[in-house]
Amino acid sequence: MNAEPSAPPKREYAKCSLPAALRAVKIRDAPRGPVEMDAYGNPTQNIYIRKVERVGGKLQNTVIYTYPHVSQFWKYNPEEFLKQPVYSREFPPCRHC
Repeated sequence: MNAEPSAPPKREYAKCSLPAALRAVKIRDAPRGPVEMDAYGNPTQNIYIRKVERVGGKLQNTVIYTYPHVSQFWKYNPEEFLKQPVYSREFPPCRHC
């Protein structure tokens, strides 16, 4: 009558469900502004250009321009950017060596 404890049932998940779920997340109220994932799995977010101003006798950062939804490719076409070799000491070639 020694019954062995049965193992909990295994859950079957698609291997790609977590990455797909993470790419679908869009955070609108993050401290640094809206954040979402691009098609390559990297975050896109706003970039803020600021200047320091004295307001009410105290220094503060004031946003003077916002670049919305900046990705790892900035303003470049991702397909063209990825065709380039990886940055190294040999690329781009030194013009002054």
